[in-house]
Amino acid sequence: MFMFFVVLKDAIRSPHNYVLKAQLESGLGNFFDEQVAEMLQKLSKQDRAAYILQQRINPLVVKNFMMQQMKPAQMEDVVSELGIYASLIGNQSTGQILHNSVDGHTIRSKPSKLNQGGVSCGGGAVDSALLFPAAEMLEKI
Repeated sequence: MFMFFVVLKDAIRSPHNYVLKAQLESGLGNFFDEQVAEMLQKLSKQDRAAYILQQRINPLVVKNFMMQQMKPAQMEDVVSELGIYASLIGNQSTGQILHNSVDGHTIRSKPSKLNQGGVSCGGGAVDSALLFPAAEMLEKI
């Protein structure tokens, strides 16, 4: 319990290091920067249980073309998120794994300046990876 209060105090003092996330899809209902501190101070203990306080991840920003329907493609700074689809079936009592597989992936990208919003609300786009042999990458380093 003590650790919770240490993190809570740090999030109020340094809100730019945290994201307060509601249990909603597409990043809507998330709070960033000063909003984190405001919400943590405003919410009751019971209401805070509906949120997750997460340390903010600062992803790599890269140049990419964003394409939207009926608009010309434009290059901009984007951040991407890789999602891995996997399944695991096992027996918790014995620890036996009956099935374990990686079944696919998805990449979603959005403008780096956008905190909220994703593919479902028009802020981002489904993306794809440019894959190349690891040896080729090592030669360029």
